[in-house]
Order: sequence, then C-alpha cells, then structure tokens
Amino acid sequence: MTPLSSAATDAARSVWNDRIGDNQSATVSASAIVELLGALRIRLGRWIGIAGYDTVLSRAIAITREDYPWINLLFQPELNTAHVLAAIESFGMPVVMAGGQRLLAVMIELLGHIVGMNMALHLVKHIGISGSYPAISASTEGEVDE
Repeated sequence: MTPLSSAATDAARSVWNDRIGDNQSATVSASAIVELLGALRIRLGRWIGIAGYDTVLSRAIAITREDYPWINLLFQPELNTAHVLAAIESFGMPVVMAGGQRLLAVMIELLGHIVGMNMALHLVKHIGISGSYPAISASTEGEVDE
C-alpha cells in the first residue's frame, strides 16, 4: 500500500462522505460515485486537461487496484452506474466504499504533485461540497443536468 499524506486522506474522506455517504442503497451510492467521478473529470480537467485527468485517474487506479481489484471497473470509456453496481454486488458495499475513498485520496496526492497540495486540496474539497455545483453527467462531458 502506497503511503498517503493525512491531508489527502482526510480530504478524500470528507468529500466522499459529503457526496456519497454510507447510509444509502447500492443504486444511490453507485450513481453518486459516477457523478463524483464525472464532476472531478470536468472540473479538474479545467486545471490539468482532460488527458491529464485521465492520466491521474489511470495512475490512481494502478496504485489502488493492489488492495481493491474491483477499481479496474472505474476506468471505462463510458463509466455508468451498472459498472459500480457490479463492483458492489461482487465485492460488497464496504469494500467498494473503502476503495473509492482510497482512490480519491491517491488522486489528490497525485494531483498535488502537479498543482501543489494546497491547490489540489482546495479543488477537490470544493467539488465535494453538496449543492455547490449542478449535477454533471459523467457520460456527457461538459453538459450540466438541469
């Protein structure tokens, strides 16, 4: 397991709890995970480019999959709720939630190497604030759901 800074881990936990929570059905949680990843891709893509975001996500998945093999399901051209639901059904909700938080922490850590840790924390924390942004369709880049 790759050691992560406490700042990245704490920020990931905070964002994850705000956006996903832990008292929801599998379908609601899967949908929230897809929405969070879509929001991250669009908003962080503004800072490091979509290709840069995809590279960070790919590297984060490579690091995280050692402990959470289900994480490979998240790097799909058209990620959707069905992919995450399949992971929940196969590995269980607690494992998916822990792996998702770990993935987010790794992404923050990697992003910190690109834009600086303070900026990475700022960018990701603001994505995590419920209601601060309209919902983003993960499958339709740049479109805002009304």
